[in-house]
Amino acid sequence: AEKGAAADQPAAKFLRAFMATQVMDLFGQVPYRAAADGPDVIPAVKTRSEAFDWIMTDVNAAIAALPSNAKITDSRSATKQAAQFLRARLMLNKAVYKADPKTPTTFTFAAADMNEVIKSVDDIMASNRFSLSANYWDNFVWDNHMKSTEMIYSRGGDGATQSGGTINVNW
Repeated sequence: AEKGAAADQPAAKFLRAFMATQVMDLFGQVPYRAAADGPDVIPAVKTRSEAFDWIMTDVNAAIAALPSNAKITDSRSATKQAAQFLRARLMLNKAVYKADPKTPTTFTFAAADMNEVIKSVDDIMASNRFSLSANYWDNFVWDNHMKSTEMIYSRGGDGATQSGGTINVNW
């Protein structure tokens, strides 16, 4: 069983899904070791298709349990809208993730999957918490999590103390 305070688990599931998506995108597989496993346990490796299903389980659980963005400064926290956007991104690429990587093919993007993308994005817009920023460049400033009305999820920098610079990760 996974460990941690029950209140933190939805955010943890979103973050695990977010990071696992990056690994799946880059490497086509995802290593996984359960929280109860010790450091001497060699991680199991999920195929791209298995990883997609596992990630979607976490994303759907996060959407069901996370709060909505309450205000613009919430873009640095895991929220329902951030999880909905991750779901949209995953569904947009489902045909690729579920295909056998050893057999190159022309991908068939199912209409049902594309409808899920549209529904996820529509749900984000229906929250009435996001809009196009009046100043496009607010999306790229170091304190974009406070200035941009477009940020769904970002890793903010503080402009001074962050090691390695002040580059933010944005959606």
